[in-house]
Amino acid sequence: MEAGTDGILTNRPLGTKTGAETVTLMVVQMPAHGHNASQTAHSH
Repeated sequence: MEAGTDGILTNRPLGTKTGAETVTLMVVQMPAHGHNASQTAHSH
């Protein structure tokens, strides 16, 4: 049996390693998020 036999994915034998070893994400690929932490001035 091969993965991707649904007509949408590329046919390749099960267990075949594919893809890139490294990927560099761009800012536009990162999900929107916020930073809610805050620090007020203080002394010790």
